Amino acid sequence: MATERQSPDTVASSTNLTNGVTEIDDDPDSPDGLWMASSGGDNVNTDVRVTFPTPTGDPTVGADLQEFKAWVRQFDTGQTGDPDCRIELWENGSLVRAGGETSITGSGQMVTFTWNGNELGTADGSLVECKVVGTKSGGSPGARNTVDVGAVEWNVDYSAGATPKTIAATAVGVAAIKKKVFKSISATSVGVADVKKKSFVTIAGVGIGVADLRKKMFVTIAAASIGVAGLSTVLRFTQAIAAVATVTAQLTTVVKFKRTIAATATGVASVVTNYLGGGDSGIPWPIARLRDWLDYGKWK
Repeated sequence: MATERQSPDTVASSTNLTNGVTEIDDDPDSPDGLWMASSGGDNVNTDVRVTFPTPTGDPTVGADLQEFKAWVRQFDTGQTGDPDCRIELWENGSLVRAGGETSITGSGQMVTFTWNGNELGTADGSLVECKVVGTKSGGSPGARNTVDVGAVEWNVDYSAGATPKTIAATAVGVAAIKKKVFKSISATSVGVADVKKKSFVTIAGVGIGVADLRKKMFVTIAAASIGVAGLSTVLRFTQAIAAVATVTAQLTTVVKFKRTIAATATGVASVVTNYLGGGDSGIPWPIARLRDWLDYGKWK
């Protein structure tokens, strides 16, 4: 658990009081002397309801762990009557619970109210509000008095959250992650060069080129993605090459032809078929006989 002091950030509502949040956002234990004072004299009730920033962690569940404090005074200490003051817990504009009345007897007095985190409907405390209510003393003109408000605070007891085990790659870069390494990092968001002490087991060929691979090689590379010339040190294709992916000029280092065949007269697909499966007329000559014929231009 941890604690922090929260000052009011807005005045949600007030009745018969002048000024605003800057007069009451100081520490009640060290007030600055500024006040939200009664605007209706000594014979009216007063109140102010304030909101707070969201605490660092969820308000802790436990009896009296949450505390509101308010620094208040009598509107006119020359009057004989003593007004009352109470503090209430509100949440998002609705009363949760009211504290007891305290008689205000002088020119500066502390009023407190404690409550339990389980009284909230929203656990993170983002909708917590504090209301300070002054009840006039009434009676004869010389006994009438009411309440001014000088400072309000919420002393939060909250649960310190653990560091998340999973951090979205879109929010935190690899360089910012200390002592933690993703077991799996999307190739689309983190480059190979940025991965420290970890390597992909599988990297999509569409996302990373062969030149970018470090200490890892593809087991299978799609011929449609990488040309024959780019396969130099990765895989060697010497027996089967897709006819649609390889032009005649690139076949010279894979399959040896002794004659020149015009590309306009004979398509690559038919050349490969005839050479590997039979003769020019479709007769299934053995490949060895075709080689002899191409080499010497005659039958043996």
